[in-house]
Amino acid sequence: MTAYLALSVVFPAVDRILAGSKTLEVRQWSPDLASLPLCNLLLVQNYRRLSSAHLPEDPDGRAMAVVDVTRVRPWLPEDCAQSCSRPEAWEPGWLAWELGNVRPAHCARPVPARLRLYSLEFAEGELRAGMDVV
Repeated sequence: MTAYLALSVVFPAVDRILAGSKTLEVRQWSPDLASLPLCNLLLVQNYRRLSSAHLPEDPDGRAMAVVDVTRVRPWLPEDCAQSCSRPEAWEPGWLAWELGNVRPAHCARPVPARLRLYSLEFAEGELRAGMDVV
């Protein structure tokens, strides 16, 4: 088994990250800054916004990309284009996670989307990433 640290994001964010139009992920919280760069983070795209009160997990996520989080910094109004956010959506206090080394990933089965960073395990060859993805 191979374990990946994962982060779920709502559709169409991973599509935009893979296309190169979204280079920042915006969150209200930060990973452990001592762990940066956070390499080989698996992005799981799901269609329902998760919440600790109402929907802490979605079993129908899709493993779609592996990225590196190179830096976490305050989200600025001029970051809206890079985060694929409308300018009126900007609020102070949020954090911009800078993404790099973006590689496509594929797993034939659905994977759970969960809140915050979490671990997902895959059998040998079950998750294809990078050049192995057609």
